[in-house]
Amino acid sequence: RLRSHTTELAQTSYGNAEERFSDDRGRFRFPDLSPGNYRLTLKLTGAPEVAQTIALGSERDLDGVELRLPAGK
Repeated sequence: RLRSHTTELAQTSYGNAEERFSDDRGRFRFPDLSPGNYRLTLKLTGAPEVAQTIALGSERDLDGVELRLPAGK
């Protein structure tokens, strides 16, 4: 089971960032996102940060986006 972690979402064109804590299953929500490019970063104490750049279009959200920690973390 994944411990609670912090997930940060930063819109790359504006530098605005928001953080959310995940639930005990690793799920998080960032509602009402505007289209654009974002950097999604997973932060878990004792593990290296995992990040992914994503592009959201007018009809796209974060459903299906997965970040995975290295094995054993």
